[in-house]
Amino acid sequence: IIDGNNTIELLLNSNMESTFNYNFSNCLIQFSDNLNQFTDNPLYNFEDTSVFNAILLNGDTDFIATQNNNFNIGTASQAMGFGNLPAALLVPLDLNGIDRTTAPDSGAYEHTPEQ
Repeated sequence: IIDGNNTIELLLNSNMESTFNYNFSNCLIQFSDNLNQFTDNPLYNFEDTSVFNAILLNGDTDFIATQNNNFNIGTASQAMGFGNLPAALLVPLDLNGIDRTTAPDSGAYEHTPEQ
């Protein structure tokens, strides 16, 4: 999950002298290019599935309490069930030690009802 207070929270910078490899998969990304600064920049072609696969732009993260550094997701979060199962199996527990091997959520934390 790439989110924050700005309309654009993802900035990429490529040095054309070398290969720039990147891939975003099963991510919520805050990116509202209201001023069309990045319209013609191929680094931000969110329709290019070779580098942006299963992306949700400007989705609702519904973090519990960011002011208290609580980035667990709430019941309205669009990150719920948006994770990648093969990737989650490589790291089967979230940062709270919650199992994420069945329909994982996107991000570092699985939603749990008691949050």
